[in-house]
Amino acid sequence: MYRTLIVEDEPDEASRLIECIGRYGKAHDEQFQITWLKSAMDMLSDKSHYDLVLLDIDLPGINGMEAAQLMRVYDEETPLIFVTNLAKYAVKGYEVGATGFIVKPVSWGNLSMNLDRALRAIKQNSGRSVVVPTEDGMRVVSLNAIVYVEVTGHRLSYHLENGGFGSLCDKGLA
Repeated sequence: MYRTLIVEDEPDEASRLIECIGRYGKAHDEQFQITWLKSAMDMLSDKSHYDLVLLDIDLPGINGMEAAQLMRVYDEETPLIFVTNLAKYAVKGYEVGATGFIVKPVSWGNLSMNLDRALRAIKQNSGRSVVVPTEDGMRVVSLNAIVYVEVTGHRLSYHLENGGFGSLCDKGLA
């Protein structure tokens, strides 16, 4: 099951995406658990981890491109597909490591091709990264970046190649 986030402020577009992803799932014998949020602020405050993110760029408040840049601070691994009517941002989308770019209105062929690419990336990265709960939420970390993990009482400290990002309390141990 792929935990999938759709960030789209237009209900009709979100419904179309949900319908197309469901069709893709049936055609490819895959299951998607879909969460729909209406703004980038909702996305950035959501502490859940998703396997795949479909993100509109033209959003109220913080736009999707800015949200993607912020997302990449704590998650460099999760495939991101931009779904937007702003084709002029296609090249900039790849600067934030976008897996794909779909221009609205969403077509079955374009969505299917982008989902094929995203699921290949997910399967390829499976076991190569870990989702680590932090005091601020979740962070996706490449296993290669972890130098060592230190346990002190009920606190875990993750030390990374780039200097680490601190500790967390494992509530399961408390």
